Amino acid sequence: MDDLKDPNENAWYILSTLYGELSADMDDDEARELNKRNADAWNVWVRRHLSSEAVAQYEALTDLTLNDPTPRFWTEFHNQVAIRSIGMGLEIPETFERVNLSSLHFTRPVSFANRFFPSVTFANSCFEENVEFGRSVFSKTAEFSRATFKKDAFFIRSHFAGDALFRGRLPGEDPKKTPLPAAFGPRTFFSGARFAQRADFFCRRFGPDDGKVTDISFANAVFDGPLSFEEAPFTDLMPVLTNTTFPNASKVTASADYWPKLRPSPVGRLIRYIQNGPETYTTQKPETVKASAATLRHAMSRQMLPEEEHFFFRREMWGAARSGPLMARPLIWLFGAVSNYGHSVGRPSLCLGALWLAGFATFSNQSYGDNLILGSWEAAFFSFANMFKFFGLLDTYFDGVAGGFPERIQVLAGAQTVLAFILLFFLGLGLRTRFRLR
Repeated sequence: MDDLKDPNENAWYILSTLYGELSADMDDDEARELNKRNADAWNVWVRRHLSSEAVAQYEALTDLTLNDPTPRFWTEFHNQVAIRSIGMGLEIPETFERVNLSSLHFTRPVSFANRFFPSVTFANSCFEENVEFGRSVFSKTAEFSRATFKKDAFFIRSHFAGDALFRGRLPGEDPKKTPLPAAFGPRTFFSGARFAQRADFFCRRFGPDDGKVTDISFANAVFDGPLSFEEAPFTDLMPVLTNTTFPNASKVTASADYWPKLRPSPVGRLIRYIQNGPETYTTQKPETVKASAATLRHAMSRQMLPEEEHFFFRREMWGAARSGPLMARPLIWLFGAVSNYGHSVGRPSLCLGALWLAGFATFSNQSYGDNLILGSWEAAFFSFANMFKFFGLLDTYFDGVAGGFPERIQVLAGAQTVLAFILLFFLGLGLRTRFRLR
């Protein structure tokens, strides 16, 4: 971070923290009061640079009023600027076209809450402590590309009237040169935020370099413009998406590599342990996984993206198998175990093979009728014909054979036919999903 600058060498930061910076040892009341004074000073200073239309826009989006500055305000304002920038020789910007807070190293907690911003950039900056942008208005482009948030980030009820760019890596940038894209920290909140134009989270990692994510919330957020979570890794948690409004132009990378690992069945865990060694799975509540996956599934369905839709459907079913009605859970779990919720072709095929072998072992050398015995080849063929009755092979080659078996074998033969029908249905689902036969 040698190329990052001290924010106190940045005139925009001086103006935004006119009455002082926050510190980690401040209590909530002190921090709230200091931020109010700083926000009021910033907004009154901003007022002189805004048109009456921009002022009306801001006041319509917040419950704050941009008052005209008084002569007394300007006297105190310039005194505070002199105090905050003593010995630095900083000049107050005369224009308000673009607020440049890029490539800064914020080592203290920072609050930019309740402020009006025009076009603003925090690109490549690093926030070591908590940062808050709650209830702020970004009237033009808000650039946060490659900005790193190491602690909590609060954008609660912020309004992005222009493009909101939170890209972790720029499109076309070589991932080998920047293997870890810029990230959010343990807790990230966009609850109640509104994105009127493009919201771009391309390659933004929702999780710190080390440690665990505890909260990611887009609850009640509204995306009016195009949204991109393309190649954005959610390392530990599914985001909370309660009442979130997605646009018809939403890009989400539907790949297990970008989403938290869900705990498989005991057999699946054993297989994965043998293949990959110990793995860490998400500890998120199944109800949250189910709700978030359902929201994403609906968003993908509206765009007629069947592969992405089914990816989130499988996660939704995973949550349902662990949080739904008790009577339904075993059935959903079996649906997942046998067919990966209608996505797998291999699983039902293997189960059909196992069912055929079980039938072969059961019917081999089995007596029927007048002490006739099915030989090995006949038993193999009979097991196949019994599973696929719709081919008519059973009536053609083994007419009346099943009726000559002992009752116990007849029950097993009937069960094989029913199970084969169910597995064929799952196989058909997998083929339909795989080849997108719609």
